[in-house]
Amino acid sequence: MSDTPRAWLVTGCSTGLGRALVQALISRDERVFATARNPQQLSDLVGGHGNATALKLDVTSAEDIKVAAAAVEKAGGVDVLVNNAGYGYLTAFEEGDEAGYRAQFETNMFGLIAMTKAILPAMRARGSGHIVNIASVGGFVGNPGSAYYAATKFGVVGLSEALSKEVGALGVKVTVVEPGPFRTDWAARSLQSSGKHIDAYAKTVHERLDQLARFSGNQPGDPARAANAIIAAVDSEHPPLNLVLGAPGLKMARDKLTTLAAELDRWEAVTLSATTRGDLNRLPASDSVGSRETPRGQLLSRRDCANWAITAKASTRSARRSPVQLRQRRADRGRRPCPSPGRAEARRSPAPRH
Repeated sequence: MSDTPRAWLVTGCSTGLGRALVQALISRDERVFATARNPQQLSDLVGGHGNATALKLDVTSAEDIKVAAAAVEKAGGVDVLVNNAGYGYLTAFEEGDEAGYRAQFETNMFGLIAMTKAILPAMRARGSGHIVNIASVGGFVGNPGSAYYAATKFGVVGLSEALSKEVGALGVKVTVVEPGPFRTDWAARSLQSSGKHIDAYAKTVHERLDQLARFSGNQPGDPARAANAIIAAVDSEHPPLNLVLGAPGLKMARDKLTTLAAELDRWEAVTLSATTRGDLNRLPASDSVGSRETPRGQLLSRRDCANWAITAKASTRSARRSPVQLRQRRADRGRRPCPSPGRAEARRSPAPRH
């Protein structure tokens, strides 16, 4: 834990993980700015605590963001920004209505962007700060009925990773939190849907959404424990970029990584066939393409020859002497052939005379 109290700004604190996080921070004597669209919903949360302040904030309102950012900066600034505001919009992709999924993007994605842009400049100027973006394991693993929700959370995960590489050298840290199922209002009061039902999706989507509704309130994840895990990550000298929370979420993430690795291996030859041999020579060394660069005109290793034999075979099945292949042949002129048993020896030994 930090020796001096830090200032935290947490969005979406009326229920769920945001509320649990504010409670944990208050108990640790950290300074907290808790926000909600209706700050009166936070009176029981911050009332009587001198280290907690409730602020009105709708992350889709530019004016609210401007006022909140000015208020916290006037009070000394923010050390940790937690972008927690968001909700679920679950429906089959084909059933989704434009107003519904656009509204979700405004909150889950664009609201997070606007809030971060309002707070980041002061963090950058001070050379310190931590941005914690609450995404979901559904931002790493897509599930039926979650296409629009996943799109917002995949966006948050990608944004967080890219942002971390921009601001890390400036003293600002970024962590994206990816919870699995937790006992919050996410799958109950807060959940939205288009209300449409196309019978073709009864098995793939509707059954899953019905299961989520029945499971609501009985999820294995504990918001209070999640709050403590987030604080522990921020306390760390080397916090994670990705913080998956809960056993189900961890299993889903690991299963996705296993499946992805297997698919990359299975399609490696086709993947490499899209790269010219000259381009491969400019790539960093890897086990699949040899251990060092192969200058033009130099013999390829046997491993390289085997890889290129596979990719060439895959290419010629679909087209013979396509324009791409012809260009490749011209580009490869000047490269000596791959060594093969007997050929090199035959070139060195003159043919016997009879």
